[in-house]
Amino acid sequence: MSDIFREIEEEVRRDQLLEMWKKYRVLIIAGIAAVILGVGAYQFWQGYQERQRVAAAEAYALAEAQLVAGERQEALGRFAELADPEAGGYALLAAFELARLAAEDGNSELAMETWGAIAESSAPPAYRDAAVLAAAAHRIGRGEVEEAEAMLMPLMEPGRPYRALALELSAVAAMAQEDAQAARERLENLLADIEVPVGVRQRAEELLESLNE
Repeated sequence: MSDIFREIEEEVRRDQLLEMWKKYRVLIIAGIAAVILGVGAYQFWQGYQERQRVAAAEAYALAEAQLVAGERQEALGRFAELADPEAGGYALLAAFELARLAAEDGNSELAMETWGAIAESSAPPAYRDAAVLAAAAHRIGRGEVEEAEAMLMPLMEPGRPYRALALELSAVAAMAQEDAQAARERLENLLADIEVPVGVRQRAEELLESLNE
């Protein structure tokens, strides 16, 4: 009889972990998007300060306008034409948009290829790491958790710009594998870092509390 109760308890725990995974995966991906948009806003301002970037700025703005207007395929094509991680500026931002839209449309091959090109480019480290984070999150969503964790390992090293987000995402990856112990350890390591942003810390505390119940 005790075996039956144990099985029921494990099933309940599994359901709880999966629900937490669904909830926090969305929040973390939103955090990654905010990072990209933040550096993008700065790049946008720089673009208008340099005359040689005006054409690229206009092309990017037009693609964004098409996207807002519901002309998704036209915007996707324009982003694809403009995307070039090595060129920097709006061409780099266009690559991020191309990858994001491709992932949303279920074109994982194009999304991963584009994120990979950004990660291997000569772009600033913040952009390269953001591309790896986005690709890792996408892999987790596809169930490729081990591959995602391998991608996240370098980003969790001290001094990396998005170490906190990488640690948080690795904890969520452990939850996706129903490994509560690994998730707990990663969250504790995250909370031990005094430089962790407030929003990430609050989510980590909530996650850890749920795991310890």
